[in-house]
Amino acid sequence: MAIAVLLWRLMGFPLSWRKGSRGTQISWIGGHVALKAGHAGVSVRIAQETFEDARQMVETILGANVVAKRALNSAMGKLAHIANLILVWRPFMASLYTALHADSPPGCPPGCVWVKQISKSLRWFRTFFFLSGGFVERDFDVRCFLRVGVDLEIIIDASPWGLGGILMVSGTCKEHFSSALTVLDEALFSQVRGSADGQHIWECLAALEALPLWRHVWGQRSLILRIRGGSMTMLSLIVNLRPGAEQLGLIGMEIAMECAQAVFVPVLAKHIPGVADVAADVLSRCPQPGYQHVEHIMLKNSFGQEVPARDKSYYITLTEPDVPEKRG
Repeated sequence: MAIAVLLWRLMGFPLSWRKGSRGTQISWIGGHVALKAGHAGVSVRIAQETFEDARQMVETILGANVVAKRALNSAMGKLAHIANLILVWRPFMASLYTALHADSPPGCPPGCVWVKQISKSLRWFRTFFFLSGGFVERDFDVRCFLRVGVDLEIIIDASPWGLGGILMVSGTCKEHFSSALTVLDEALFSQVRGSADGQHIWECLAALEALPLWRHVWGQRSLILRIRGGSMTMLSLIVNLRPGAEQLGLIGMEIAMECAQAVFVPVLAKHIPGVADVAADVLSRCPQPGYQHVEHIMLKNSFGQEVPARDKSYYITLTEPDVPEKRG
């Protein structure tokens, strides 16, 4: 430690000595970091004061029509501390930064921002606060970063009539699901069932169906998780959480909420050539009128999971979070 400190001093880096700490438990930028037994990883918890201040600031801003940029900047500082721990928050910070650094829009008081400009991100944060149980804590296992652990794979596909997904554990198909597209799906995403025009949207929706269904497997422990599918749009959405089209905005927010609630975020995504996802394709076509379903050999010993109804309450970010519930 002495060598590191001397090196920083020689290079001219300023050090805040009063904030310095060492040992197996330290406080750092609004949070508490503790080394796990056997140096297997670390446990990080956002300070209760930071969490509560951020929540209150979000509520206060949402309760007004305009917000002063100074107040918005203060709130963003609190949110940024939490975003250092929950990386999937970062795409939702972008609209706040844009509004903060842009000129005040027409009709808005000088030095202020219309709340409606940033309300979508703020409502997402508010929903997370309700679902988090009052605090944010994550355990990070060294094995996760070394990519050592259970080999888990989720294979996803969609057709113009339905969605399909398969859970693979160490190369063996364990579970699967098949789900029909609904009238609400058509209304929410401005697409028509039976048309190939919405294929990229339906594949993203299949990912949203699969992640909460198997969150108990991938979300709470160290593992190697691969998301496989034939749509580059879907894979990009999971990795970057930045929707490339307005119609994907809702799905992107919902997938981000799934990842934000989990300990580990899916880190690997793989594109499947068209002929390689046959089993998932079969599942997605089961709801198609007149389709002659023949069970794929890969699914012979797999358990068929029932999926929850995709009504409006299914979408966490569409529901006013008075008494929110998690999917899955």
